[in-house]
Amino acid sequence: MNNEIKNLCEYFLEEGKKIKLNCPEEIIRLYKYNVVPSGQGCLWDQVFTTMVFAEADLRCMNAYMLWMLARISDDPMFTVDHLKRVFFDTVPLSAEFLGTCGFQSLSDNCDKLKAALKTDITKEEFKNLIEAFTSFVTYYHNWSQFMFPWYVGDLFPRMTADKAEALQKYTAQLK
Repeated sequence: MNNEIKNLCEYFLEEGKKIKLNCPEEIIRLYKYNVVPSGQGCLWDQVFTTMVFAEADLRCMNAYMLWMLARISDDPMFTVDHLKRVFFDTVPLSAEFLGTCGFQSLSDNCDKLKAALKTDITKEEFKNLIEAFTSFVTYYHNWSQFMFPWYVGDLFPRMTADKAEALQKYTAQLK
């Protein structure tokens, strides 16, 4: 394996290890302190929508883009050029958006991956890079899942049949 590719794989794995048990500051900043450094996405002077969209993009990038790329990189039907095309058509868009949500280290690390994928690499090197980057993003996403303010959902309880019936009776009285 090319030394630059090997070093980048090791770097991503090390970055993942750093945050495995220690929440990234960027996650704390958004989900605990409600700060978005870019100020983008903070509609109506609130940050909750940014939290929701950031969590959604992290989940999509991690579970549906990167893990998919890792899986299909073993398929002989896909060449390294096919895999690169799928990567460039999916992952960077989420990474750039997440950068505007305040997750700059994730965006910067994706830029490092993009630069490596623009070089002449083998399919095995592609797979190693994607798996190493996925390791980092998985830990990042895990922290996002943990820190997300799920309790806000209590403000929107599910409508049950009993509640719907009571609501119908109440609204019938208003007529």
